Amino acid sequence: MIQSLYTAVSAMTAHQKNMDQLADNISNVNTTGFKGKTVGFKDALYRTMETPVQESEQNNLQQGHGVLVGDIKTAFTQGSFEQTDIKTDFALEGEGFFAVDSNEEIFYTRDGNFNIGIIDNTPYLVTKEGYYVLDQNRNRIVVYDGENISRMPGVFNFVNPQGLSSLGSNYYETTESSGQAQDGATSIVKQGYLESSNVSVTDQLTRMIRIQRAYQTAARAITTADEMEGLANNIRR
Repeated sequence: MIQSLYTAVSAMTAHQKNMDQLADNISNVNTTGFKGKTVGFKDALYRTMETPVQESEQNNLQQGHGVLVGDIKTAFTQGSFEQTDIKTDFALEGEGFFAVDSNEEIFYTRDGNFNIGIIDNTPYLVTKEGYYVLDQNRNRIVVYDGENISRMPGVFNFVNPQGLSSLGSNYYETTESSGQAQDGATSIVKQGYLESSNVSVTDQLTRMIRIQRAYQTAARAITTADEMEGLANNIRR
């Protein structure tokens, strides 16, 4: 019965992580270009047990050890467009990412809420953090007359975008799983628009109810196991 406690606790821990991720999705519902994430689960190791009646038989009984968080996947579905008519705002229609240069490394983002930054007396198109926005040839983009850009931001795709490593602040970096960035020729850059978050509050609240119910069920399993332990201890007395 001790194992039943550990199994139920593993379920509560997994659902708590699921709730934490859901809360992050809801908190970023108004974040430009944000992509919601979902938590995937997997079962823990099983232990093969022998029955006292047929000890020679293999795999007669298998005892599970609960659930674990398997992965966290990002939903790179299209968000809705908000027209701003600001020439330094950009949105992507279709797959792909903008590339930005932090002076140390190139990151990728769907957030096209760019600004104008003066570096060495030259106005560049930059992110809120001051990263240079790059064109299709990975060159920095200069801004003329306070709003006119020299070139459009480049668009880059990945063979496996799920393999990108999330850095926070809507930035991603490449990994061996994602592969190297490729030209995103099929995507459309919309100037004067921003892409809203693809998080649906209604869907997130529905998921929250399901998580709460599952968490309560695991908590009741712990209570039941504890009561059974107490009953067994009283019998021994």
